[in-house]
Amino acid sequence: MFQKMGIGLKLSLCVGLVVTIILAVTTLYFARTLNNSAKLRVEEAVKMEAAASGAIIKAELDEGLNAARGVAQALAFMDDMPPETRRARVSNMLRGLLEHNPDFLGVWTVFEPNALDGLDGENAGADGSDAKGRFVPYWNRVGGVHLEPCTDYDTAGKNDYYVKPLRSGKDVVMNPVEYTVGGQKTMLVSLCAPIRQNGKIVGVAGVDISTELIKKIVLGIKPFGEGYAFLFSNDTTYVAHPKAEFVGKKILDVRADATARDKDVRAGKARVEENKSLATGETSYYYLSPFTIGETDTPWSMVLTVSLDALLADAQRSVNMSFAAGGLGLLVLLALVFLLSRVIVTRPLARIVEAARRFAGGDFTARLAVTSGDEVGQAAKNLNTAFDIVVDKAFWYEAILDSIPFPISVTDMEQHWTFVNKPAEDVTGKKRADLVGRHCKEWGASICGTDQCGVECLRRGNPVSTFTQPGIDRDFQVNSAFLFNTRGEKIGHIELVQDVTEGNALRRQAEQALHEGMLAAAEKLEGIVDRVTTSSEEISAQIDEINRGTELQKQRMGETATAMEEMNATVMEVAKNAGQASDSAEKAKGKAMEGSHVVEEAISAITEVRRMALAMNANLADLGRQAESIGQVMNVINDIADQTNLLALNAAIEAARAGEAGRGFAVVADEVRKLAEKTMGATKEVGANIRSIQASTRKSIEDMNQAGAMVEKATELSTTSGKSLSEIVSFSDESSSQVQSIASAAEEQSAASEEINRSIEEVNRVAMETADSMEQSAHAVNELAGMAGELRRLIEELKGDTGVEAGPRRLGR
Repeated sequence: MFQKMGIGLKLSLCVGLVVTIILAVTTLYFARTLNNSAKLRVEEAVKMEAAASGAIIKAELDEGLNAARGVAQALAFMDDMPPETRRARVSNMLRGLLEHNPDFLGVWTVFEPNALDGLDGENAGADGSDAKGRFVPYWNRVGGVHLEPCTDYDTAGKNDYYVKPLRSGKDVVMNPVEYTVGGQKTMLVSLCAPIRQNGKIVGVAGVDISTELIKKIVLGIKPFGEGYAFLFSNDTTYVAHPKAEFVGKKILDVRADATARDKDVRAGKARVEENKSLATGETSYYYLSPFTIGETDTPWSMVLTVSLDALLADAQRSVNMSFAAGGLGLLVLLALVFLLSRVIVTRPLARIVEAARRFAGGDFTARLAVTSGDEVGQAAKNLNTAFDIVVDKAFWYEAILDSIPFPISVTDMEQHWTFVNKPAEDVTGKKRADLVGRHCKEWGASICGTDQCGVECLRRGNPVSTFTQPGIDRDFQVNSAFLFNTRGEKIGHIELVQDVTEGNALRRQAEQALHEGMLAAAEKLEGIVDRVTTSSEEISAQIDEINRGTELQKQRMGETATAMEEMNATVMEVAKNAGQASDSAEKAKGKAMEGSHVVEEAISAITEVRRMALAMNANLADLGRQAESIGQVMNVINDIADQTNLLALNAAIEAARAGEAGRGFAVVADEVRKLAEKTMGATKEVGANIRSIQASTRKSIEDMNQAGAMVEKATELSTTSGKSLSEIVSFSDESSSQVQSIASAAEEQSAASEEINRSIEEVNRVAMETADSMEQSAHAVNELAGMAGELRRLIEELKGDTGVEAGPRRLGR
């Protein structure tokens, strides 16, 4: 997918990817920093608001506890009053305190038996006293301000409001408890203080505050106008909560997983957590702020809850704006990169690609307009030069093929014409442009479209085939060969057609001449047979005359025959050696011709190597120019990184001017500057690598030039070798002719020697036969007649070979 994209789009994607990563990292870092900063600010704000909200409740409870402590301190000096007036005065004091503090639900005291005035027995059942007269007044405003005795002060499990401060001697804040007050069940909080007289604790004074008052205050707290508040007593009881059903329950009764919160409330530890709100169902920010009431050691905890979305809304808006600004900047940058790449790179390359496509399609007039002096302009100029060279070479090769007087046909693997030379146009009667692309069977020869077609014969392993064209009665020979590309793959065929009619006629004439020569030889041998027959008859008649000198002839002729045999053997050896020398000369001539062909092929191969070296040189030059183009792009990226670094420094300066408010942005600007510096460093490394590639490319071009020079030298040496082999072929031809002349002369000499030897043998045999006996002479004459018969049979065979019938000839007269 990426490989099929254009350069402009690839460059835009690469730059966009780098910038996107930088912007994403920067924006995410900015967002995280902003969120963390916002959370810290929110946490501090919530902490302060929670403390302030807790202070409101603390003030309310402190007021009640201080009132209780004030009552206890006032009662510590009752010894100065008459005992009989003490109860009335205490009751009036409690009533006055309740009436002047409308937030108080009730005010009370519980004295130890007879601890107030020693008159319990006299006040049994009196107002503010229990049945035994113990003074336990409880003024409250449930149903109107009235007095009633306290209850459960002596009931185990319910009397903690009295027993704890009495035994500890300290102020005590009771956890909310439901009591029946004025006939109504009421949830209240008791604030208790011990009463000391003369260093002895004699009772407890207290103030009760309704949880309804506390709930009203807590539910009126709206942190940041979005959240809500709730209150825990020390034993984790919900004192106030937006959900009324939670009030009076413990933390673990509502949330079984809140064990950590339960411990922190009991220990009075501040706590921050993110959790799902039970009131709104949203992920919320909780801050638990403990506070102590008076000098007690049972702190309560105020909890403020705010939705995280609401807390971080401003920060999220800033992050969104940063993403939007970054995205817009990225789009603008990508658009600029894309437009610049189209103007500087893509459009010029598109024109180069189009010209190359047209040229590859056969439009040899395709050329590029050189409008710039940069690498692209140089590439266009060099490509035009390459086009001119290819066109010149193509027309040059075409002219060479047209100058060959034989029709040449070049086809692809499907046997469609890709080229025909001028003689082929003349034979077919059609122009080259009309034939290219058409099937070669339209040639019209008798073998076209059959299995005797030159290409079909080549595929069967027979590169040479012949045929006779009906209608014109001419003989043709087709030489075929495969064409291969530089990878050794077959890409087509080439066929050369020759008219061999005259050559075949000459070969038939030579065969006729041979036939006639054999016939003449047979007639000459027949004359010889006749003469031998006549001679044998004459020898038979003259036997008697010869017999007288046979002994002397026998002796002399024996010696002569021996000498002639030795001479004949020598002549035959000479003829044999001359024949072998002739064969060796012919073989040397053939090897020399093969060497000449090999040299010609080597010259062709070296020429092809030279052409490939030139092409590789051009490719290396293109590679160098492309590397320089990449260097230019890297310079642009380096400039962008430099500008980004400058902008980051400016942003850091502005952030420094903004002071504390700009600290987060200063961190972001510093990170951008670091990324820009890393980009510049990476660009420099890439630039160094590109310069190394360019240096290597120039070195490769120099090496290729040297290799081209060596190829030129090899071509010259191969040409010289070809000339030398041609001279060797000429010398071998002359030597072969001379050796053949020697062999012919030796053969003629050998024939003459054999003839002489036969004559001597004949005479010697006659002499021997004459010397032995006349019977033996007659036997020799009969043998001579038999030899004449054999010669006649040989003549008949010769005449039979030449097609001439020879009738039997009779031997003798």
